[in-house]
Amino acid sequence: MARDIELELNIKKTYEDTINLFLEIQNDLNMDMNEDELIELYIKELKRIIDYHSVAFVKFNEEKNLYIITKQKNYNNVLKKNLLKILRENFLLWAGKMRKAFVLKEEVEEIKTSVIVPIVIQEKIIGAFILNTIYVEEYFTKNKLKVLEIVTSRISIAFENVILYKDLERRNQNLKALKNYMDNVVQNMNDGIIVLDSEEKIRVYNKKMEELINIKRKDVFGKKLINTKFDIEFITKLNRIVKKEIKSYITEEIEYKIDEDTKILFGVGVKPLKLEEENAGKLIVLRDLRESKELKELKRIDKLKDEFLSMVSHELRTPLTSIKAYAETLIDMAQEDSIEKEFLSIINEETDRLNILINDILDLSKIEAGKMEFRIKINDINAIIKRAVKNMESFAAKKDIIIQTEFQDEKCEIPFDKDRILQVLLNLINNAIKFSNENTEIKVFCKHYSDKHILIGVKDNGVGIAKEHFETVFEKFKQTDNILKRNVGGTGLGLPICKNIIEYHGGRIWVESEIGKGATFLFTIPKI
Repeated sequence: MARDIELELNIKKTYEDTINLFLEIQNDLNMDMNEDELIELYIKELKRIIDYHSVAFVKFNEEKNLYIITKQKNYNNVLKKNLLKILRENFLLWAGKMRKAFVLKEEVEEIKTSVIVPIVIQEKIIGAFILNTIYVEEYFTKNKLKVLEIVTSRISIAFENVILYKDLERRNQNLKALKNYMDNVVQNMNDGIIVLDSEEKIRVYNKKMEELINIKRKDVFGKKLINTKFDIEFITKLNRIVKKEIKSYITEEIEYKIDEDTKILFGVGVKPLKLEEENAGKLIVLRDLRESKELKELKRIDKLKDEFLSMVSHELRTPLTSIKAYAETLIDMAQEDSIEKEFLSIINEETDRLNILINDILDLSKIEAGKMEFRIKINDINAIIKRAVKNMESFAAKKDIIIQTEFQDEKCEIPFDKDRILQVLLNLINNAIKFSNENTEIKVFCKHYSDKHILIGVKDNGVGIAKEHFETVFEKFKQTDNILKRNVGGTGLGLPICKNIIEYHGGRIWVESEIGKGATFLFTIPKI
C-alpha cells in the first residue's frame, strides 16, 4: 500500500515537473528563432531532465545521405570516436522509426549510457540530440523515459513549426518580391492602368495615368470613378463600359477633355478580374491613340518615300542608259586629246556614278523594306574573297596598289549569300583603294574569330578615320571629313548597305583605325 502511494506521488511529481518544464520551454520558444538558437534552447532544457556529461547535435544531410555534427559540448577525442560509431551503426535510424528516445549502454571512460533524442518530421528523421551520461541503464525509469518520449515529441513539433514558419516567411518574401516586381511593371507601362476592386473603388493607378491626365494617385486612390476629378463625360462613358456584363476583354474609344484646347483620344480596354470565380473587380487599360495615329502617319509617309525612291530610281535608269550609250559613241568618234573627248569622258563617268547611286538607293530601300532576297547556301568564303580581289585588281593597278590575301585555312565553307557577301567585299576593297595612297598595299584576310564566327578584314594604308567617326561611317549619306578633303566620290550608301547585309547574316561589321595609319574594316559571319 505504501509503495503504491509512493509510486502515485512520483508519477504526480513527474507529471507536474513535465508540465512546468513545457511551460518554461513554451515561454522561451520564439518563432523568430533560427535553427542554432532552437538547438541551444533544447540543449539547455534537456540538461534539466537528464544531467548529461556531454551532448552533441547531429543533422541529417539528405543530399549527401549522411549525418553532420553541428554542435558538441564537453567532447574529447574518445567520445568523438564513440559518437561516430553510433552514427555508423544506424542507431539514429532505429530511434527515428520508434519516434522516441533510445538509451544505449556504453562503457567509454566514465560514460555509462548514451541517449538518442530523435527529431522526426513527416516520418523523416532530420537530426538528433545525443546525450552522454554517467548513469547506468537502470537510472532511466519508466517515468523518466515517458518524460523523454513526450519531450522528444515536443522537440520534433518545435523544429517542424520553426521550419514551417521559415518556409512561410520565405514564401511571403517571394510574394512580396513578386508584388514589388508587378507593381514596378504596372507603374512603368506605356499605357495608363486603372484597377477597380469589387466595389468599383480605384486600387491601382499608375504613373502613366498621372502623366496623361495630370491627376495624382493620392487624389483618386480608394475612390469610385464618380467621386474623382476625372472629366465627367469620360467618367460617364467609362462607367457604362465597367458596369457591363463583361466576360472577356473589350475595347472602345473614349475622348478625355483636359481643357478647352486639349483632348486625348483613349483606346480603352476593360477586362473582368476573377478570384475563385467571384468578381474581384476590373482591369482598365487606357492607350493614348494620339501617338498611334502619329506613328501610322509616319509609316504612311515612310511608305510613300520608299515608293517614290523606287519609282524615281527606275525612271532614271532609262534616260541614263541612253545618255551613256550616246556618250560612249561620241567618245569613239572624238579626236584624241580633244576638249570634246575630255568632256564626254566626264559625262560617261558621271553617268556611271549616277547608276551606282541608283543601285545603292534601290538596294537600301529593299533591305529596309525587308524585300531584298538572300540565298543562304554553303559556300567557300575564301573563293569569294579571291574573286572580289581579282575583280578589283585593274582598279588598284591605276594607283600601283597591290592587293594581298591571307587565309588561315585553304578552304572555309560556311553558310552565306555569295552575291551579297561579294557585294560587301567589293565595296570595302573599292573604298580601301580610293582612300589609299599610290604605291601602297592592301591586305584582305580571313581567319577564325571564335568557335562560332569567321572574321574577314580589309586593311589599307590610307589616311585613316578618326575614332569619333567609327559609327558615323555606317550611317546613310554620311562621309568623314577626311573623305571629303580627299575629294573622292561616293554615294554615302555603300557602308550602310554592307552593315545591313552583314547583320542579316547574323554577324557584325566595324572599323579599327588611326589617323594617318590607315583603316581596317572587319566583319564576322556565323559558321553555322
